[in-house]
Amino acid sequence: MTNKVILSFLFLLVLSSSALFSANSFAQAQQIPAEVFGALPEYEGPQLSPSGTKIAFIKNVTHPEHRSLLATYDFKTGKQTLLFSSDNETVGFRWFQWANEDTLLVSLRFLTRKGSSRYTHTRMMSLKYDEADQDPVFLLAPKRNREARGQRQRDSQIGDIVVDMLKSDADHILAAIDNHTFGMPSVYKVNLKTGKSSTVEMGKHNIRDWTTDQQGRLRIGEAFDYETGESIIYERKTNDDSWRKIYTFRPIEDPSKVIYVQGFGLDPNVLYITKYKGYHLALYKVALDTMQETLVYSHDEYDVDGSLVRSTLTGEVIGVNHRSARHGIHFFDTKDYALHDALANAIPDQSNYLLNTSIDQRKYLMYSQSSNTPGRFYIGDRDKGSLNYLFGEYAKIDPNVLSTSKRVVYKARDGLEIEAFITLPKAGKAPYPLIVHPHGGPGARDTGGFDYWAQFFASRGYAVIQPNFRGSSGFGLDFSEAQMRAWGLQMQDDLSDAANWMIAEGYADKNKMCIAGASYGGYAATMATVKTPNLFKCAVSFAGVTDLFKRVKRQRNDFLGGELIAKNQIGDDTSDLKKRSPLHNAEKITASTLLAHGEYDDVVNIEQSRIYASTLENLGKDVEYLELKDGDHYLSNSKNRQAFFRAMDAFLAEHLK
Repeated sequence: MTNKVILSFLFLLVLSSSALFSANSFAQAQQIPAEVFGALPEYEGPQLSPSGTKIAFIKNVTHPEHRSLLATYDFKTGKQTLLFSSDNETVGFRWFQWANEDTLLVSLRFLTRKGSSRYTHTRMMSLKYDEADQDPVFLLAPKRNREARGQRQRDSQIGDIVVDMLKSDADHILAAIDNHTFGMPSVYKVNLKTGKSSTVEMGKHNIRDWTTDQQGRLRIGEAFDYETGESIIYERKTNDDSWRKIYTFRPIEDPSKVIYVQGFGLDPNVLYITKYKGYHLALYKVALDTMQETLVYSHDEYDVDGSLVRSTLTGEVIGVNHRSARHGIHFFDTKDYALHDALANAIPDQSNYLLNTSIDQRKYLMYSQSSNTPGRFYIGDRDKGSLNYLFGEYAKIDPNVLSTSKRVVYKARDGLEIEAFITLPKAGKAPYPLIVHPHGGPGARDTGGFDYWAQFFASRGYAVIQPNFRGSSGFGLDFSEAQMRAWGLQMQDDLSDAANWMIAEGYADKNKMCIAGASYGGYAATMATVKTPNLFKCAVSFAGVTDLFKRVKRQRNDFLGGELIAKNQIGDDTSDLKKRSPLHNAEKITASTLLAHGEYDDVVNIEQSRIYASTLENLGKDVEYLELKDGDHYLSNSKNRQAFFRAMDAFLAEHLK
């Protein structure tokens, strides 16, 4: 496909907030096809250039081909340029950012085939912002390396680790790759124009991650020994070449002692970390010369686990992202709320986030969304006092026809309070058919923002509950650690309790309930039909684990440290693993099951669904199996995402009549 053809599918940028919805918006939620919910967002990841005069973004198109397009737009000249196109099968975008005013730094993921094996590796490249059909400059070519404790050769897979953008040097970045010893990345200074690199620091001491100070000097190395389970944080003084240990802990044996490095303040002697204060993560700053720690911010209910917020003018840390804080940010100085307060007044009843600003902070890019409003992007100008709509993620969907989600708290059978989000359909009346929709992870959480799965379910007349079950992140140490060796146990009961709570509250029809999820959520869906065979009429699993024994066995062999992690998180007793596996309890199942899996899933092997589908068929169970060609673990390909949503639409309609 030529750039000329593809460009015809790019946007005509109209800086007008009156064009919020497409002329093809659907008047009622029931009219929205499954393909619309299942499509990739029309626009993704826009970023302003340092001057604020240009924008880079990804545009996803479906005609004449399914592709993702990286493009730029110059607000001054009106010129738009297509830089790169991906099919999201053999190659896809991971991220991109402006390296300087004229250059974009782009991360790509590639599917590599070696015999019968397939795996993903990543590379970085630099692109001039205004040149179509250019040859990209690829950075840090992977090389054959050796094992840390042995001489077996392996390929470097992760080639897109940026250590520092070097804001004082527009032509270079610091990047890391394990080209010498597997799992121990060395740090290189890389020229964005030529791709040439020079070594800054060789990999050592089992260091997996590197951190620089605000002056661009390599100062922190975070090490983990996958054999002993010991973590060490090393620090180097600004005037010394030697490394000293400043923290040592064993995160698996005692997670309460974990230290997370967040970054340096403008003062090179000040390091920000998060660690547990009681049961919740809190933000501290450390004076490295004395190792004195000072509490900066903590919360009694939620972990402080967000990233630092910095001033683009000075680079100083001015706040931290936090879910319970005003506008989602805890600023150290309340004057920094001024712009956010103004945006909240301009676009009320939405969650508004500053994505990035120009260096002088006069222009900014804002993202706005709510549970029933797909994300929209705006460009703001503080000098003009203007805020103009750019484009939306799902412009064909009118928010007025979508349902609002609300936060609820229910009690599990042991009395523990569980947070959840419920979404009720606009049409019909309670009790509704119900979808229990557990998130993946399991160390993740739902937040109540726009969720295309939940809105799809609600548009079909189903009530939805999304529980933050035991093991979800952000609710403190004990809650998070409740997932360890507990798949299929109390965290599974939390989902059944959510369904029963919906029945008791009058929201759900007890005879019309299904459970649907992806990844861990897929495991939870299939396990629910084993543990509570009479509760759900059906289950939908995308990329779910069905055999914990094989999952642990494969995880031990697939990546560095896999054995240690698998043993701690899932378990290692064969009999126990099989008791908690849907595959080994398939004879108990009475519910109908829809299984879907990407052909080249490198997170959960496709055999987890293939073998389970075959087993259910042989037992005479009601099962449908959808294998997505060239698909991955994340439904990254719009063809596959839409195919899955069509299949799920038909399946749910059949079983929740």
